[in-house]
This record gives sequence, structure tokens and C-alpha cells, in this order.
Amino acid sequence: MVRVENERKFRWLTLLALAGIIIVVELGFDNFGSDARFLNDYFDRSDYAHIGARILTGEIPYVDGATEYPQVPVYLFRGLTWLASRIFPVYWPVEAGFLVVWTFVVSVITLLVAWQVWRMLPEGKKRFAWLMFLPAAIYFCLNRFDIIPVYISLLAIMAIRRQRFTPAAILLAIGALTKWYLALIFPVFLVYELGLTRKLPWRSVIAFGSICIAILLPTFILGGWQAVWQPYAWHLNRLSEPGTFQWFVGNALGDGGLGWIDPAALTTFFTVLGFSGILLVFQKGLTSVNKVVLTSIAVLLLFIFFTRIFSPQWWLWILPFLILTIDTKLDLILIILYDLLDYAAFPITYDLTGSESTIHLLVTGSLLILIVFLFVRTIMKLKRVEVQVPV
Repeated sequence: MVRVENERKFRWLTLLALAGIIIVVELGFDNFGSDARFLNDYFDRSDYAHIGARILTGEIPYVDGATEYPQVPVYLFRGLTWLASRIFPVYWPVEAGFLVVWTFVVSVITLLVAWQVWRMLPEGKKRFAWLMFLPAAIYFCLNRFDIIPVYISLLAIMAIRRQRFTPAAILLAIGALTKWYLALIFPVFLVYELGLTRKLPWRSVIAFGSICIAILLPTFILGGWQAVWQPYAWHLNRLSEPGTFQWFVGNALGDGGLGWIDPAALTTFFTVLGFSGILLVFQKGLTSVNKVVLTSIAVLLLFIFFTRIFSPQWWLWILPFLILTIDTKLDLILIILYDLLDYAAFPITYDLTGSESTIHLLVTGSLLILIVFLFVRTIMKLKRVEVQVPV
């Protein structure tokens, strides 16, 4: 890991590193003929392009066509498609133009995230910002849009560090309607503000709610509550997917096993457990930014562990937070190990052997064990005496 304490030097090195990665990715546009999407995953990105292309036909989001994505990414997809249509010749396929613009945008945001992590790390630990270039991390940065809310979350952390609570709430609202997981950690920010100011955080609550309403209002006006609820209903109706803890339990004790548990009851129970991390806001001493970061990690780890959805890109949600809270070599080893296993789970074993193959389930099972280990370790850090804030 290259040791870089000079910000300008780090920026140039990361820019060159990412440029090299993108060259390899573009040269392997067809994944070099492999059955595994180990460089390029066009499944999701093509979906983004198709959603964006609806702007060219005048379709209204959530009204003329269904989508699983919240408002912010849908508006982003449409905006990038419009931009691509203005940049590239009319004979270019819409999807091709979109993918070029998309790669540029997410590459820029990936660099911004790496640079932001570097700035937030204390002297002597800035080299850990390179962990944002681990295989799974960089793969999902380029092939999904999760890096966008990740950047927003880091900006929100910086805002509360400067005691700018209203801007932090605004950022989290925008982020929550990009990937709603940020709504899970919003209560952590509120409790921190309450403990620091000794005042009810009404401004932050109003700011968060107002931004959410402003973003959702056009959808409501054009399509009503059904249109607003559409992307969330889509995810709530998803079945338990192979590789998740709920799938393992369901197959052992539910219809796939002993038949002791009703699948619907299991889903409800695990959903409640997934949201139970929010209760961590009631811990004593949530009075430092370091503990906000650690509590956010714990909340998200519980949600990822109990979810029925197999989404390996969610690793991006917690990776920057884990980097910011590295204390020992063990933390570093756990991050690298999880990333490598995550990449092995998807796309490698998922594509080459199937989602229910033994090797894939062994890898995903190992990831679940690591999540438990990371959660326990995070809780232990929270219980320690106040440590120096790393951000």
C-alpha cells in the first residue's frame, strides 16, 4: 500500500490508478470472453440506460413505466441520457452514449470519495484511503450507483464534524432518496446533535422531511401515492435470495427443510431484526463523530445481515466508515478479506457456478460470518473509553 501523506500527490496517483483500471475495463468490454462479469456488468447499467432513455419518448417516471429505483437515481439516469444525446451523434445507440457518460460520472465520484476519505483520515493512516481501490469496491463503484450515496454520507459526516447539522440533514435526505439506507442512520445523526446541543433537533428533522417531500412531490402530483410507493413495494415483494442469512435459515427450517417456520413469518421477523440496529441510538455517550461513524456501521451491518436481498454492492455502504475507524492490523485484514470474498461471491462464483452452488454458498456464508465478526468488533469499539476522533 503506497504511503502518501501529500494530498496533491495522492490525487494524482489515484487519478492515474483509476485511469489504468478504466483502460483495462474498456479493453475487456466483453469481459475477455468470460462467462463471468468480472470487469463489466451490463445487466444493471443497461437497466439504468433504459430508464434514462424514457426521457427521449416523454414518458413520466413511475406513471408510464414501472421502476425499482427511487427518484434521485431515476432523475440522474434521465439527465445523463439527455446529456449523452446532446454530446454524441444521432446515429449512436442511446445506451452506448449513456454508458460513456455514466463511466465518466461514477469515475469522478469514485475519485471524490477516495480523496474525501484521505482528508478525513488522521496523519499516519492516510494510506488506508487506497482501500477504496480493492477489487469489489472498484467493481461496484463502476457498475452500480451506490458510490453516489456513499459520497453523500461522507459529506454529511464532514458537516456534523463542523456542527452544520441542517446541511447534514439535507444531504442525508437526498441520499435517502438515492439509496434509502441513509434513512437508517439519520436517527444516529439526530441523537448526536441532541447530545451535543442539548436541544431537540427540530431544524434537522424539518430539513430532512422538507427535502424528501420536495423530491417526492412531483411523483405524487403526477401519479399519486401508488407511484410514490412503487419502488419500495417492489423491494418489499422480493423473495428471499440465495446467499442471505434468511435464505439459509428458510432452507434449513422452512419449506426447504424441516417445515417449522412459515416463510412469511420468517420474513417479517428478519425485517424487524434488520431495523433493530436503530435502537443503538439509545446507547450512552453518543457524543463524538467517531461514535456516530461506529454506530452507523453497526446499524448497517445488522441490516445487511438480516436482509433477504443478495446485494453484494452494499459493501460500499460501510467500507469508507470501516476505513475511518481502522485501529489495528486486524481491522485492515478484515476489510481486505471481506472485499476479496465479496468479489468472489459476485461476480465470480455467482456467474461461473450459480447462485445455489456449493462454492457460492460457502463464500456467501463466509461473508455472513465476517459480518458477525465486524459487528461484534464494532460494538467492542463503541464500549471503549472515548477515543480520538479519526474524522
